[in-house]
Amino acid sequence: MKDYVNVARNEDKYILTHDQYKALGALVDKHLPLFNYGDGIKPEWTRVTSRYFDSYDLVCFKKHISDEANRSKVRTRKYMSEGKWDGKTYVEIKEKIDGEDHKSRFCIDSGNLMSLNGGRDISITPGLRALNSKMPAADLRKVVNRLNTLVKSYQMKPRISTSYERRAHGSDKLRVTCDTDLSCRSLKSVGSSEAQRIRDRVDWDHAKKLASRYEDSKAILEIKHQGNVPSWLSKFLEDNKIEKVKFSKYVYACVKDLKKLLGGKDGN
Repeated sequence: MKDYVNVARNEDKYILTHDQYKALGALVDKHLPLFNYGDGIKPEWTRVTSRYFDSYDLVCFKKHISDEANRSKVRTRKYMSEGKWDGKTYVEIKEKIDGEDHKSRFCIDSGNLMSLNGGRDISITPGLRALNSKMPAADLRKVVNRLNTLVKSYQMKPRISTSYERRAHGSDKLRVTCDTDLSCRSLKSVGSSEAQRIRDRVDWDHAKKLASRYEDSKAILEIKHQGNVPSWLSKFLEDNKIEKVKFSKYVYACVKDLKKLLGGKDGN
């Protein structure tokens, strides 16, 4: 796994049926190699487990539902390539700045991870520096400062965990991923009273609609690019009438958890 990333790119998402997933898989195999995660590692599949951080009243969730042009998402992530974990945990910050997606990632040591999970600042220790030796020192300072600012501003704690199986093809400039077998669980529930306040402060019907897009589907397709999508891939999407959607695994997981807390009519 590459220890760090700092890129601006487009991330187009699509929901696929079982037949579309199978057809696309065969097509992508013909045109793109398996993605190289670093050190020549090109797994057939990877189990991705993420922990999403948010405030006690889910401000990141609410900003996403409102489709704000400027918003942030913080998560930690582990990768198990064909079932084998490399022992590393990554911190990822995904931000939408004036509508454009930006992503930063670095590897975190156990001591700093404990601080982050507790909502405290992390620091650039020798251990953190060693884990990110390929990352320019100025970039590491910048992303650590940004992380600390976000966590402190919103009093973030781990809220939701998601897990899914990913098959990835391409390169950093063009990556095509298909995610299947998505599951999620609550790490720290907001409670029924706060759930009702959140429901009242967002477009709840819209939130449920966003989450429902995954139900009864087979896979989540993501095309990560820097402005150009190959014609063979565009043609496949057009021929199969597959339209781009707005979908967030975090939103999906939050809605499922909130529905359980709300119950009755509001949970339907």
